[in-house]
Amino acid sequence: MDECHQTLVSVVVVAYNAETTITSALDSVLKQTYQKIELIICDDKSSDKTVALSEVWIAKNAERFERVEIIKAAANTGVTANCNRGFKSARGDYIKFFSADDILLPHCIEAMSLEMAKKSADIAFSYQYILYGNNEQFLYTNYEEYLDKRPTESEVNDFFVNPTESTYLTLLKSNCFPAPTAMINMDYLSKFGGFDTKYPNMEDYPFWLKAAKADAKIIFVECDGVLYRKSLRGVSFMNETPSVAQSRFQKDLQALLDNEINPELNLHGLDSRSFPTSVYDESVLSKAISLDFAIAKYRLLGSNEEPRLIQSIQGLRHIYQLLLKELRTSHNARTSQNAASCHAQNLESELKSINQNNEFEAEKSALRYTYIKALFLRFRKSGFPKIVLAPLILFSRQFTREVLHRQ
Repeated sequence: MDECHQTLVSVVVVAYNAETTITSALDSVLKQTYQKIELIICDDKSSDKTVALSEVWIAKNAERFERVEIIKAAANTGVTANCNRGFKSARGDYIKFFSADDILLPHCIEAMSLEMAKKSADIAFSYQYILYGNNEQFLYTNYEEYLDKRPTESEVNDFFVNPTESTYLTLLKSNCFPAPTAMINMDYLSKFGGFDTKYPNMEDYPFWLKAAKADAKIIFVECDGVLYRKSLRGVSFMNETPSVAQSRFQKDLQALLDNEINPELNLHGLDSRSFPTSVYDESVLSKAISLDFAIAKYRLLGSNEEPRLIQSIQGLRHIYQLLLKELRTSHNARTSQNAASCHAQNLESELKSINQNNEFEAEKSALRYTYIKALFLRFRKSGFPKIVLAPLILFSRQFTREVLHRQ
């Protein structure tokens, strides 16, 4: 689209103690193919060099944007108020919030704003790729091959294309939206006065619920939107010893469950959701993340390591992801016998697909969903074998024998 026909898009970078990632985040806005952008940096009273680095960056790059502003909070107020400060300052037709530790992919703003205008959408989402830690080898080079893509094609179909139930009911059961990719129509956000300050450390989920209940027009744009950085410090990780930020997030989530989600679920004849405490154990997460790094490193550097070892690492990493997924599912509303059986079948199918030679098949029967938590606790207590000493086939057999022994 010709620049003179573009509408203004407000990009709001939400920052707090982000000195290690803020420059990369701002660079990703600079590289957008869409031209008519105003840039607003909202800092929530950082104690590090976030503001200073932002100011240096702005001095070098301000001319690229329609307008640039940095908003410095007088005190730390939480992400909701920080987003609202950006919202109140924004002048665009569409607004894109993103965290100062994430990365916008180059065509994100162009693809999403044009599709929203074409379909008169209130809210839009796109694909995100999961970036772990501070390893930034994958920012713009072959990220499609090295990083996990979310949502999956089946999730896009279930949530956006051919839903079997209302968006509101789906959201009551689980926050299924890829929040880091969201773009919102400014007029629509203005109807709600911004985000709900009753939840100072969780701006997105309460807003999605309100919007879905009000029948917002929500679309999915088939574009690569964001590299979403995950770390053990992330507020949505449920560590056994949570950080201050994680504790605040968990408090807001519990309040949302108690005050809004569970009463609505009960009205629809559905079971209440319980809070998933101590699910994402820090040691297990750190091992899963280290496996991601190992796989990506071998692929990127063209490692001469034995193919068997690389396959083993991939398999171990996949098992961790499945275990975490099943544990998360076991703590939400879908805990019926039928649901458990369905997840057991899915787990068996995915585990079998890891090894193309079918060496990974269970020895006697399917892995049972009901033993996933027991296995999780076992590996948490004993520690995980080093990846270079744990060939996939031996691990799989041990894994299977443990399940059958507990049966």
